[in-house]
Amino acid sequence: MMSYNVSQVGGQFYIAEEVKADALSALKTGYHGTYYHFEKCRYLEDALEEMDFDVETDDALNVTGVTYQRESYGDLEVALPFIRPQVRAGSYLEFQGEGGARWRILFEEGQLRKVHGKVVWE
Repeated sequence: MMSYNVSQVGGQFYIAEEVKADALSALKTGYHGTYYHFEKCRYLEDALEEMDFDVETDDALNVTGVTYQRESYGDLEVALPFIRPQVRAGSYLEFQGEGGARWRILFEEGQLRKVHGKVVWE
């Protein structure tokens, strides 16, 4: 299987402590791929780490940021829709691919959207 190399180049990401259990449950019951193994995760932070994110939390245990630590993209776009309802609207993850392509995954009210960016030289 070929993989596509990526790096996270930006983002804002927030999940409130009071909905973390809902997000974990959604991943465990909704994701049926073979790439991630959420059944062994006890906390949402464990599941995000299973997805190859470093996780930042504040003193109130809200998830205040994530940084993607893997070079290949895996099943990320398959798993993220399951936690979209718990991610604060306006959050996003920005990636750059091996060919220089850039895109954002936007967490919007009611939807998850992928938008492609373009570089403009002036």
